[in-house]
Amino acid sequence: MGVAPGLSDGPLAAVSGLAPTTMPAVEAEPSPVTDTATVRPVELDDLPAIWRFCSRYYDVFHGCSFDDFRAVWHHRWLDNPAARADQPKGWLLENDAADVVGFGGIVPMRIKIGAQAHTAMCGANWYVQQAYRRHSLALFRRYRSLAAEHVVLSTSLSSAAAAVHARAMLPIPVKDIDQALWWIIDSRRFFDLKLTQLAGTSRPWALLAAAKPALGLVGMAWPALLGFVSDPQHRVLPWLARARIAFDVPPLPVELSTGFGDEFDLFWHEHRQRYDVTMERTSAFLDWRHRQLPKAAGRAFVLACRDRGRLVGYVALQTPGTRSDRQIPGCFNVTDLVYPAERPDVLGNLMNAAFRFAVEHGGVVLKLSGFHPEVRAALASQRPCVIEPDMLQRLARGTVGQRVFARLGRARRTKRAAGRGSGGSYWYKNPDPALADICAGGT
Repeated sequence: MGVAPGLSDGPLAAVSGLAPTTMPAVEAEPSPVTDTATVRPVELDDLPAIWRFCSRYYDVFHGCSFDDFRAVWHHRWLDNPAARADQPKGWLLENDAADVVGFGGIVPMRIKIGAQAHTAMCGANWYVQQAYRRHSLALFRRYRSLAAEHVVLSTSLSSAAAAVHARAMLPIPVKDIDQALWWIIDSRRFFDLKLTQLAGTSRPWALLAAAKPALGLVGMAWPALLGFVSDPQHRVLPWLARARIAFDVPPLPVELSTGFGDEFDLFWHEHRQRYDVTMERTSAFLDWRHRQLPKAAGRAFVLACRDRGRLVGYVALQTPGTRSDRQIPGCFNVTDLVYPAERPDVLGNLMNAAFRFAVEHGGVVLKLSGFHPEVRAALASQRPCVIEPDMLQRLARGTVGQRVFARLGRARRTKRAAGRGSGGSYWYKNPDPALADICAGGT
């Protein structure tokens, strides 16, 4: 599935809700009397039960009120310009007591494939309690069946989920699309916040957090350790150097956008036919995706670049929504980045402005993932920290220590997981062989 260099699919993970910040929380699960369960479609009336389930098992919804949770899913299901009343909203897995023990949500998105726009079904916030995992395939079969009529997309999957997808879907053939680039703006604050977050996941981390006042040297070594265990080339310097994005390009005005008018539709119309496969970015989509974002989903900021008064590109940033001790405040995610591929000066001005904006608004870290290799190659000169997807999951779950000690105990580099580098955690399936051919060979 080719992804446009300047019109990348970065927003997909953020919209579908499968970004690393939504990894299932590590909690003790109740022991069931029986492990029998049934799958049924989700209805709007199920939202209270889904809220209780997700607030327990998903970090992004931990501490989220029901009203805020309902706003998120109404935004995804009812307000979404790609949604229709007859589309599935997802499925529930219920045990004999009618308790929700598994959930898989669906968020429709409009994607351009070839000359036409198609509706894609994207999985969101899928989780099954450990005792009922044998029913996971039943949920997946319902999801896979959507490919008879729709494009189906899964993003930011764990290695276990990717193995299941490999049986029936295709990896998005974009090299290292699941790598993340980080610019740590305030390393000491990042260390303190991350240590506090991890303290609730295991006793060793809790002991380390308790000794935090005496951990000055550990705080200095923390970035180096992360670089050693997470960077594909074991580079430590980007983690120790002061983060910055400062492209040396002729300056162009970049301003915070307060809305999406006709100029955004004109810009999209001028650029959409350059690429075979990409997300549709009409003003209606942009307004829904950024301006109408529910507070529990986060807050979005769009910076628009203009040349002689004409829109030439924009970058979208998003901060976390629901606050809890399991999330790091001050995290700015690049959720969209659109610019003409032949205008590197526009990319430079947009990313310079994005970094400045994060710094000026108390940012701790600026993150980017899910973008085309040409975007990442252009950003390599800005010395980002490169993080593999399995490391992101370990950071979210608090098992990073296992990776640290395992890597330190080895003299050789661990081989990367099979399939990584060709969309290992990004998968798709098309209903039409002609569409599949376009995705496989498109740009």
